[in-house]
Amino acid sequence: MMKTAVLISVLALATASMADGLKVGQTFPSFSLKGSDGKTHNLAELSKKGPVFFYFVKQICSANPFAIKYFEDMYKAYGKKVTFVGVINSDAEGQREWAKEFGGTFMTLLDKDESLIHGVNITHSQWTFEVAPDGKVVGVFPGFGINALKPLSAELARVGKVANAKLAFLDAPGRTQFG
Repeated sequence: MMKTAVLISVLALATASMADGLKVGQTFPSFSLKGSDGKTHNLAELSKKGPVFFYFVKQICSANPFAIKYFEDMYKAYGKKVTFVGVINSDAEGQREWAKEFGGTFMTLLDKDESLIHGVNITHSQWTFEVAPDGKVVGVFPGFGINALKPLSAELARVGKVANAKLAFLDAPGRTQFG
């Protein structure tokens, strides 16, 4: 009985720590980071077309083989109509290795010292934040599972003013997963 109570407490704490990210209405941290395209980026520059979708991923993460494909599919479906960028805890070489292994073709901000990652208050990967040009968080999509992927896809379509793409989330986890 005591072991069960301890296990439940540990799982509750672990789940809470994964869900600590910024909330809607909070201000996204300012940043100036080099991207995988070799240019330095900040929110003002990235948000010229409207809201920016920041997808946070770890270079080395057990979820990458399962999760990246869904975000890559969304990028391919909506990337010409919305600004979708990755944020990775790596330098340029590590990002290139990650992209080669998992197929991420979207521009990725290099956050080797994890200043932006810590600024959005997350400890696990697969998180997506929608940030308005004024710096306010307007959407939060934690993890990768049907309950995160479908609303994110719908929001990307809404912001991009296109039909919601018919993406294959059939094998996505039924509940929220983190890496």
